[in-house]
This record gives sequence, C-alpha cells and structure tokens, in this order.
Amino acid sequence: MRVTKIKVDHTRGHDTRREKERDTERVKDETMITVLYFAAAREATEGQIASEHIALPSENKIISVAELKRTLAHKHGKKLAAILETCAVSVAQEYCESDEDVVRSGDEVAIIPPISGG
Repeated sequence: MRVTKIKVDHTRGHDTRREKERDTERVKDETMITVLYFAAAREATEGQIASEHIALPSENKIISVAELKRTLAHKHGKKLAAILETCAVSVAQEYCESDEDVVRSGDEVAIIPPISGG
C-alpha cells in the first residue's frame, strides 16, 4: 500500500495540495479546446484518433476556425489538410458559417467531412 502525505493548512481548514491540483486543472481547461474527428477526418489523423485536446496560445484564449484548421493540418499532414478544405466545422454544437468564426478556450469543435451515399 502506498501512502501519500497531504499537507493540510489548519488555518484555512482544507487540503492545499488538492486545491493546487484543482487550480492547475482549471487553468489547463481554460487554455484547451477539444477537437472531435468524424468519419474520413478520423481516418486522416495520425493514429486514427476520435478526439484530442489542443492547447491554445497562452496569450490568447481564442482562435479562428481558419487558424485551427492550419494547426490541425500541420499536426496531422496532407490527408487531413485536404479534408479540412471541404469539411463542416461545429463549435459548441453550432455549425460555423465561415472560417473567421471564433473558437474559445473550453469549446468542443467537431470536424465533419462531407457525407455521401446512395
């Protein structure tokens, strides 16, 4: 059994280690977005991932859809770059109208390739 010592600040009456961890998680969440990949977009990512967290630049907590597409294309290569040219993008479960739409920290972004069928 492993024992972890926890420092308790008796003047404040709570666990300072856990508070620091919560603060770190909150900062992390505030500078991250979640990207979901569907269908061909998933297949085009390295490792065929369904989702990933992307860190925003620390000085910004927003990024345009166009900037996000460039970042994802750079990270995953030509196959995804080609899909990003024609895919639909939703931010916080709302379809984007243009690549100038804004993604804010904490948002969930979905990359949705064109669907075909018969």
